[in-house]
Amino acid sequence: MPNIDDFIQRFSLTQNSSILFSTCLGFDPSMVELFLSIKLGAQLIIPPREIIGGISHSILKKFEKINFVQTTPALLQCLSTNCLNFIFGPNSSIEFLLIGGENFPLNLIRRYINCSTKTRIFNVYGLTEVSCWASCFEFNCENIG
Repeated sequence: MPNIDDFIQRFSLTQNSSILFSTCLGFDPSMVELFLSIKLGAQLIIPPREIIGGISHSILKKFEKINFVQTTPALLQCLSTNCLNFIFGPNSSIEFLLIGGENFPLNLIRRYINCSTKTRIFNVYGLTEVSCWASCFEFNCENIG
């Protein structure tokens, strides 16, 4: 549970948070999404199975209050331009976007992030043996180079 307690504190998550269940159950970070929502009593948005990775422009628009999303770089790179524009746009409800499990997609993020981006973007990394995520670094328009 160290990841859960750390994320609750680091991201100021509460029972009013809305977490997207976007991670395959075979990937241990899915437990982060489940346990965050259970521990907080927060809303867990479970998208239809046919939506790969649980992230689509229609899901993000339908559930406008989603504020916590974690995903892999591979999935992020498969999203439509409309979806990426929404995620990184000024009207996005996503406060925290955690990207991990593979090399961070710096070039992709550079194309979409700017100083009006409200979504906070984190590169998370960790081995299964350390309970999902062991490091967490925030990228923003000033340090993304």
